Amino acid sequence: MGRITVVQDLASAWLNAVKDGKIVNEFKAPADDELGRWSRGELIRFGLCFNDGVITYFARNITTANDIQAIADPDKFIGGSNLVIQFNGFRALRPQKKIPVPGRQPDIPSEVSKCGYYCQNPKNGLSILRRDPFCMVTLPNWKWNVYYNAAPFEEEGHFLLFPIIVDGQTTTIPHFLQKLTREFLEDILILIRNSENLIILFNSLHAGATQNHIHFQAVFHKNELAIEKAQIAECGELKALRDYPACGLVFNQDVEPSKLFEYIEKLQGEDIPFNLFSIGMRIYLIPRNIDQEAVEELPRGTIGSMEMAGKIITMDKSVYDAPDYSKVEIALRKTTIPLDKILSMFQ
Repeated sequence: MGRITVVQDLASAWLNAVKDGKIVNEFKAPADDELGRWSRGELIRFGLCFNDGVITYFARNITTANDIQAIADPDKFIGGSNLVIQFNGFRALRPQKKIPVPGRQPDIPSEVSKCGYYCQNPKNGLSILRRDPFCMVTLPNWKWNVYYNAAPFEEEGHFLLFPIIVDGQTTTIPHFLQKLTREFLEDILILIRNSENLIILFNSLHAGATQNHIHFQAVFHKNELAIEKAQIAECGELKALRDYPACGLVFNQDVEPSKLFEYIEKLQGEDIPFNLFSIGMRIYLIPRNIDQEAVEELPRGTIGSMEMAGKIITMDKSVYDAPDYSKVEIALRKTTIPLDKILSMFQ
């Protein structure tokens, strides 16, 4: 298979979409804002625009007719570490997103009628069916449409990938649950190998996923992340992270799909959450502690693939203003399974 031009397609399509005002959505605030910028149930318009040639966030409270001061701050390093942190208060507007308490979170409903992407309900303003796909990629098992994320954490591009069915002029998005099959994995591995400068990630349920509908995410790989600098330990046939706060397995990008799926199938069969993501020439598989899905060290959110990779995205301004490396280290350690237990699962 030749090189897939998805990266170039996405970069130009994203810029054009921002220019045309398409990366804009209206949300009903799911909870009161702690700083009083909105109340639960108020209608908030949120999106991206160009400001002096730079892509920036903007928001307006439609209910009160007030502009909302930008509540997103850029990445910065945490102490003397390689970990970075970003503040993005707009992420609190995502549908069905409640502020979690530490511990395991409630199961996300599986019914299509409760799908947060409204994959069969184009009448809802946030329905994925109302978004124009940036591109379609044909892979051996499925065709995949790439859409924008309605609450992006990267101004330069934050995408959602869905398997679709095309019948003549009609495209449908089946409501598959957020669970990997071998066919989904095979397709995504091909996309990973043919898409330079993209981070492609999968958050399972109870590992950062906020919707129970099969999807991958992708963002541009702008800067080296902490996990890329981690040491790798040889553990028999496996490779694992060493001297890194999170525990997990590391695979080369050319790993056989059937081999990688053995580990994923084992985790899914035992209801163990996990993060799977690609950065550079490596693929990381991070088994998660379901009882530590949310932790007090990083309040107001759960931890997904980007956090595991070393980029903390927080909705808590106090955490961003005074980031504490020791707390972040504890959080990543608590939310993952210790390496000895990971290795024992696959022996």
